[in-house]
Amino acid sequence: MPQRFVYRNRPDDRRRPSEMRFCSHCNGWYGVAHDNSHCQQDRPADYGARDCACRFCREAYNKPVTGDFGFFTAAEEWEPPSYPSVTDEP
Repeated sequence: MPQRFVYRNRPDDRRRPSEMRFCSHCNGWYGVAHDNSHCQQDRPADYGARDCACRFCREAYNKPVTGDFGFFTAAEEWEPPSYPSVTDEP
């Protein structure tokens, strides 16, 4: 199971997965959606996004990825929700 990155806005941020958004491109959970962000448009990680929370941008700007602001986990609770396919029988 690949590790997910969970980004925290502050050290006391304790939101659960149901309160966050999953980004399949970044393979991580964030406080805001990353839909149509530079991360999903295959632009460079530091594409004018000095304050971006994605782990790729944090790495590009030599910011800490883990610690107070994030962690990597393989815990089942941080797996994205699976939705039934339209072809699945009820």
